[in-house]
Amino acid sequence: MIPAPSLANAVFAEVSPKFFSLLSGPNARLYLDLADLLESESTRRPSNLERDEAISLAAEWLETSGAVAAPESDTDVPESLVPRDRARVLVERLRDAGWLREETLNDWSRQITFDENAALILGSLRTIASAHRDPLRFSDKLVNVCLTLCGPQFREDPWAQLQACTTLVTDGLKELRLMGKSIIRHTRRQLESATLRDNLALVFDEFSGKITNACYAGLVRARLPARLADARRALDGMHLDAQLLERMRTDFLSRPGQASPPLDDHAAATQVANGIEDLANALARVIPLADEIDRHTSDFARKSLARFRYLQEVAGERREAVQTFFETLGTAFAGKTYRDMEALEASLPAPRLPDPRVLSGIDSLFTPRLRSEAGEIEPLDEEADADATGRARIQLQNALRDSLTLGRANRFAASLPGERIASSRIPLPTTDELEDLIACLLHAGSARAAYDIELDRFRSAEETPHFTSTGAILLESFTLVKK
Repeated sequence: MIPAPSLANAVFAEVSPKFFSLLSGPNARLYLDLADLLESESTRRPSNLERDEAISLAAEWLETSGAVAAPESDTDVPESLVPRDRARVLVERLRDAGWLREETLNDWSRQITFDENAALILGSLRTIASAHRDPLRFSDKLVNVCLTLCGPQFREDPWAQLQACTTLVTDGLKELRLMGKSIIRHTRRQLESATLRDNLALVFDEFSGKITNACYAGLVRARLPARLADARRALDGMHLDAQLLERMRTDFLSRPGQASPPLDDHAAATQVANGIEDLANALARVIPLADEIDRHTSDFARKSLARFRYLQEVAGERREAVQTFFETLGTAFAGKTYRDMEALEASLPAPRLPDPRVLSGIDSLFTPRLRSEAGEIEPLDEEADADATGRARIQLQNALRDSLTLGRANRFAASLPGERIASSRIPLPTTDELEDLIACLLHAGSARAAYDIELDRFRSAEETPHFTSTGAILLESFTLVKK
């Protein structure tokens, strides 16, 4: 594998270490907001900012926002300076760090321009800041990759299709990470909710609308585990397809700008193999991310319910009134029955139930504990006779015969003729053979199963399943593939 160039050397060849120091000091918030202000203002104007104008904008912003700069060193500028002098110091530090460029014209006027690298950094930071406000989505990128790798169109232009699939998987993984981050953010907000209204609004208005009914539902409908298994098998088969590898190597060498200096056949073949391996590694990260999203979703549901119960106990609007009401009843009628409370009817408001009833009667509010008497245990004989032993052996044989074990499933699959058997070719004349088929379907996902089950609608990407009739049994169409 060709070693990758050093990222640090490439970055610091463009910017100085001071470029990042502003975002790690005590005044990082101050510099970031000021840089955002100056960059936004410079993009709205047809010409560059004058230096004095940039300082005036920074001074006005300091006065309006009330921002105070923390001392960065013992020789730092004191806070007692007027806002314009403090603004001048901040602008000069942005310039010295490489965020701004200062240019002196022929008329000795000085202009401020924003550095292109700083604009890229600001764009990334704005994306991070607005990620929670942008609508989440789970598109069909990963599904398209699986269909492409398993479809015949891949062989028409294999190298271009491989690169396109790698890009789609990268975008799909980004969508999954954003989904998981959003669920974590909603969980944190749920734990900070102060009222039942906030708790329920977050669950039903925000989480259900933006994630559960949109992104998470799309992730479930995609059926990624089965599709990714087929895609991984297709990628593994590419390493053994000499004709396909040669076609990809030729396409790689024929495309302009692939490598400088030009690579030989061996290096090109290595690049093709690395491309296949990179795509396989990217696909392998999909299921762990999806499982992590499942864990975050269940964690949100669990903590939302716990928060709801907590707020219901400590922050209910009528909790104190209801508690006071029952405490008053308990004090006034301690040790009395429900009939004795009729004297209080005139002073109590009418119940809002149409026809209230006390389920256990009106004799008393006390419900006695239910106690059950212990029955007699019939002793077992120390030694079983021949009839008892025979009955037990017959029951054990019947239980073993009727149990849907993995061994039973493997034996039934091995007894079928051929390597790929369609469901329409599996006869089920007896009850035992039907139970054999149920065992096959039950253990199809087991690691020790000697076969795989492929549903026809997964291969065709159709939502509506097709059914085949085998005797009196109606089955969804599938294919049993022996390993």
